[in-house]
Amino acid sequence: MPGFRQSALLLHGLSVSDQRWILERLAADDQKLLREHLAELKDLGIPADSSMLNNLGISADGSKLSPTQAAAAADMLMALKDEPIWLLKQVLSLENWHWKQAFLAGLTQGQKEKLQSLQIPALSVRAQISLRAYLIERLNGNQHEHADLRGESPVRRGWVSRILKAIKH
Repeated sequence: MPGFRQSALLLHGLSVSDQRWILERLAADDQKLLREHLAELKDLGIPADSSMLNNLGISADGSKLSPTQAAAAADMLMALKDEPIWLLKQVLSLENWHWKQAFLAGLTQGQKEKLQSLQIPALSVRAQISLRAYLIERLNGNQHEHADLRGESPVRRGWVSRILKAIKH
């Protein structure tokens, strides 16, 4: 029974057509039980929560999310904990992240104030692609290779120089 309730919550986050498509592929008894749970969620006024889908790496339209899109705010806070404020601002400006509000809530008041007051130039498409790749590396924990004397990896040094070059142009 708990598995059906959890499945109903996940289905609840999908579009009606996607729900129908999935339900049609189940046995009649399973369909009936899930439809009852879906009706219960609707009757209770529980809004569809696509963040549960995000945790599975699936968007509300059923497409696969990138690791940065599927990440939790806590993961992003950990991945970006040592990064400068200007870089956080660039990351947050890349798209409307589902984890943005929780991420901001995890910052200190001083960091939030600096973020709000900081003016940054728009990144070129190439710099955005590099930043996204860097974020995925950070999420995957691949920033430990061959640190130099300042503690920076070659990947980070290369990325930072590309982003700074893009900002100056």
